[in-house]
Amino acid sequence: MCACRSERARRERELGQNGLFGSAPEETSFANELPPNAKGWTQVELLAAEKAALGFYITGHPLERYLEILEKMNTTKSSELLNLNSGSRVSSAGIVADFQLRTTKKGDKFALLRLEDELGGTKCVLWPEVYRKHGQSLQNETAVIISGRLELSEDSPPTIIVDQVQTMEAVSRTSEFVVLRAPAQPDYAELFDSILNILSAHPGDCDVAIEAIVEDQTLVRIKTNPALRVKRSAELDQALTRLGCQLTIERSNGARV
Repeated sequence: MCACRSERARRERELGQNGLFGSAPEETSFANELPPNAKGWTQVELLAAEKAALGFYITGHPLERYLEILEKMNTTKSSELLNLNSGSRVSSAGIVADFQLRTTKKGDKFALLRLEDELGGTKCVLWPEVYRKHGQSLQNETAVIISGRLELSEDSPPTIIVDQVQTMEAVSRTSEFVVLRAPAQPDYAELFDSILNILSAHPGDCDVAIEAIVEDQTLVRIKTNPALRVKRSAELDQALTRLGCQLTIERSNGARV
């Protein structure tokens, strides 16, 4: 392709032409063309690039992928905080921005940040004890749900004194559960013992349900003991698949992931 363009440019120079879109210097290089195997950005990467380049989002907002979860959790938007009473307990979701680590006179670390949602932003303060507990979850561009006490005053914007932080990824995982379709068995006792051993070896926060076909060809779904919540991983999937189980992931509303 580059050879063809170079030849065309040479002919145009000989004829005194500038080409369809004007002249190009001889040293123009086409080495920066995208390779055929180049991958496009994911939506998350695209939004992060927009924010980094422009300071705001254009094609969407990172919270949009969590709307279903946020509706169930009844979080308060930044624009609604002024309608509440100072001292009220609130939970708000947003993207961490302007994260700043400070030090008290005693040398203890605390954090300030701006929690941005689709409608605006809210100042949040994490005093030392809370920062020590939740600070590892906080960095710029992280989607979180923050809970705490609302402070309102005439000369300051709304502020949340934070006492709890949850990342949206963690909340999203807890709203999902693993469904195991057990292979048909004349007696499920041995298979269920094997499943129990595998689930016990992978503790986590994701619920599990088991489906099995009983004698009259009825499909039965049973939710396992809450103590058997698991951490999803390739190792877990492989171990259950070796037993002949078929795995799917569903959300609490029945939608498959």
